[in-house]
Amino acid sequence: MPVIDFTGLNEKLPAGTYNLMVTKIEDLISSNGNPMAKWTFAVSKGPYEHLTLRENTPLTGKGTWKVASFLEAIGIDLPNGPVDIDWTECIGRELSADVEMTTYEGRERPTIKKVYPLSS
Repeated sequence: MPVIDFTGLNEKLPAGTYNLMVTKIEDLISSNGNPMAKWTFAVSKGPYEHLTLRENTPLTGKGTWKVASFLEAIGIDLPNGPVDIDWTECIGRELSADVEMTTYEGRERPTIKKVYPLSS
């Protein structure tokens, strides 16, 4: 039988400021039928390097500020108007993020509250 190591399975990233690397972005449709992107980030430095964090960003309406802030923080220039974004250009890029614990559907989870470009 295989040995499965569940060490750290339920470990959550505590509140704080972290360097995060974009590892995956998926195009999805939200529960209300709107397009969104599901971002997966890996902590890129420090004692929590083994943890990941996921964030959804709306791709339409007033929620586009969030995807814009992520893109700007990883160094992608935003045009003044519509653009077809190639998510593969984002993979491997890093940003700094303030993470807070929030409750969603009765479960506590880490959530990105603000992002910044990495300091040089």
